[in-house]
Amino acid sequence: MKHILLVMAAFMCVFTALGQRLVSGEKAPKLAVLKYIYGGTPDKGRPVLIEFFVASGNQAELQIKEVSAFADKYRGKIDVVLISGDNETVTRSFFSGPAPHFSVAIDASGKTFADYKVSYVPFSVLVDGKGSYIWQGRLKSIPDNVLSAVAGR
Repeated sequence: MKHILLVMAAFMCVFTALGQRLVSGEKAPKLAVLKYIYGGTPDKGRPVLIEFFVASGNQAELQIKEVSAFADKYRGKIDVVLISGDNETVTRSFFSGPAPHFSVAIDASGKTFADYKVSYVPFSVLVDGKGSYIWQGRLKSIPDNVLSAVAGR
């Protein structure tokens, strides 16, 4: 029994290590393959929050509200790009009224999701103005000290 538990623990560690592991300070992939349906590419030299999204997730509407609140709070300091793994029609269905004040892009092929090693959503990546990873995880979990350092507060 102990051997089975050890094997299972080792398997879980290896599986976790192969998951979403981005190294702080490492260069992030470019977002050049995306189709923007709202907004456009982030400003060069400005930090970017990249939020990965799929409409089929049960938290999709809440995730968009959180991204919108973040974009409002850090407007002019951190650019925000929501990247959808769905097609344009499905993604647009989540936005009624005026266009969002953050960029929304489509990655229906999954290339950008793969480049950023995204295996679950919601998933956020914070990239500095030089294009290097700073932080990864859930949007609501970004440490205040990281945001203060990035946003210059």
